[in-house]
This record gives sequence, C-alpha cells and structure tokens, in this order.
Amino acid sequence: MRQLSRRLSRHSDPRGALVDYLFNEGRVQYDSRLTRNAAETFSAGAGNCMSLVLMTAALAQSLDLSVQYQLVEAPPVWDRQGGLYLINGHVNLRLAQRPGERSLLASNSTVIDFLPGNQMRGYRITSLTEQQLMALYYNNIAAESMVEGDLDRAYALLRAAHHIEPQFPVVWNTLGVLYRRRGMVEEAEQVYRYAVTLPQIELDALHNLSILLASQNRLQEWQQIHGQLELKRIRNPYYYFDMGEQAYRGNCSPEWT
Repeated sequence: MRQLSRRLSRHSDPRGALVDYLFNEGRVQYDSRLTRNAAETFSAGAGNCMSLVLMTAALAQSLDLSVQYQLVEAPPVWDRQGGLYLINGHVNLRLAQRPGERSLLASNSTVIDFLPGNQMRGYRITSLTEQQLMALYYNNIAAESMVEGDLDRAYALLRAAHHIEPQFPVVWNTLGVLYRRRGMVEEAEQVYRYAVTLPQIELDALHNLSILLASQNRLQEWQQIHGQLELKRIRNPYYYFDMGEQAYRGNCSPEWT
C-alpha cells in the first residue's frame, strides 16, 4: 500500500491516478461478505462498501487529497446470518483535488462508489464525519462478531464505537441485541426503549423489542408494538417470510442489527 501511495504521489494528477488504479489498473472488487480494515482490503483487492471507503480514504489521505465521507440513504440490503438480520447501509466518499492542481477529471471533486451509478441515483446523500464513519465501522464488525459468537469482542467494539461517537444511533440497537444474547434481558429492554426514540433505527429497535416482549408472554405490550410496526409498513423482504417460518417452527424471529 505504501509503495502504491509513493507511486501515485509522483503522478502529475494524483486524484485521476487513484481513480484509474481503483477502477482499471487495480480492478478492486465489491464483496459484501465482510468488513475489513484498509490494509486487509488492499491485500484482498476486495471488500464491502465500508471496507473500500476505508482503503480509498487511506490512499487519498496519503496523497493529501481532501476526503468527504457520505451516507447514501438507499433502501438497506438485508443479509441473514447466525440468527441475525444484518442491515447493510451504503457509504461512499468524495475526493477533492488539491489547491492549484490541474486534473484530467472533469469536476473539482469526484465521488468514489463501487456500486453501479444507476443503483445510487436519486437517493439522498448525507455527509458523515470521520468519527461517525468509524463508529459505523466498529458497529459493523461488532455485529459480525456476534454472528461468530464472540460476544466479548462485540461488546469491546461497541464500547469503542460509543466512545468515538456517543450519539450515533445504530450502536444502541446493536447493544440491545448483544445484551439479549448475553441473557441481560432487563438491560436489553431499557436499551431498545431508548433506541425506539431515535429516528434512524426506530423500526429496527421496535422489531427487536417486540421479540423480547413475545418471549416473555407480555402479549398486550407486544400487540401495541406490533401495531406500530404494521402501521409503519416494514419493508424488510424477509419479514413476512420469517413470520411464516416462525409460525411453522414455533420459534422467535431473528433480531435486526
């Protein structure tokens, strides 16, 4: 990675050279399976959107290029693993040219996104600070650690995320899932009831709270929560499938994180 940075830094147009490397020379590939850090992603030549953003940002910063992280408010991608629905949002980044630099690229800034442009067109873009991006990164690998059964690591990662960005909503829902998997049911309920007040994760927390209430046969409270979910018309494509599977097997549905 350092050798590539040195080579790109000698280029008359480092921003254009970086874009060319990512999409032509390096042929970096999108792979949704795991969240990797920048070095791991570079070594593998592939990663999910978070991994690729981290790698691209590390290369861009070594070239003194300005980086702006972005959250693309597209419909989430749902991935069912280990009894959990992992809700994969989408992030990308924007690179600005250095002051006084001449570039072959048409605009003064370039969006780097490894999904086809027509998939991202028309969705609202929200800027993320580096702290928010890193909190989201730690939250992602905490969820992956839960899938693997490593709850201690998941808790340490969520603590790191909270320390970096205490007000980042998604961390709270994941913490509630972790508490319930630890058997800390009262703590999980407290976290879920706080999380349902946060707009970005309200539906996920409501779903998880409804699972907890159903597991305790608190049916009146469950009906109230379930009614709220129905009114908000959940768009999880697995939702009704899972309701049928739950009825067939008599089991609770997976939690969302």
